[in-house]
Amino acid sequence: MANTLAPPATASASKFLTDALANLGSAYAWGGDTAGHVDCSGLVAEALGSSANIGRTSEQQFAGTQRIGQGQLQPGDLIFEQWPGDPQASPGHVVIYLGKGMVLESPSTGGVVQVRSWNANETKIVGYGRVPNMAQNVAADPALTQRLATITQHVASTGQAYTQSM
Repeated sequence: MANTLAPPATASASKFLTDALANLGSAYAWGGDTAGHVDCSGLVAEALGSSANIGRTSEQQFAGTQRIGQGQLQPGDLIFEQWPGDPQASPGHVVIYLGKGMVLESPSTGGVVQVRSWNANETKIVGYGRVPNMAQNVAADPALTQRLATITQHVASTGQAYTQSM
């Protein structure tokens, strides 16, 4: 009989999000992938570290993730977008889904890593991806769950992006 068990998780959504949130307030740096100096895909690559290698660019990360539908999004999943008029190869942008309609992103030159509300109609969605073999364990991390609730409340009550590191 064939083994039908999934391979063990090599990455943790909880650790990924904790490491990504550590970059809040960091200035956008095109091509950057070190703490404090990240672009959108560099934020993903830096936070994943060696736990999962899905590539450095948004195009490589799109190719390196499992396709999921919008209704399957869980904290730690990736949303791949393409801004209108963006000459970069598609997808030109990636954000990290935090749950409850919130995303973490390093937006563009002049911006900083931030949490903001997200709407699927705001841009062209190229697709949704899940890091292969990532443990979906955010609910089991009370400190992270509380931090996300605090950030979500701030964004919902002020209507402004959250950029403060905690």
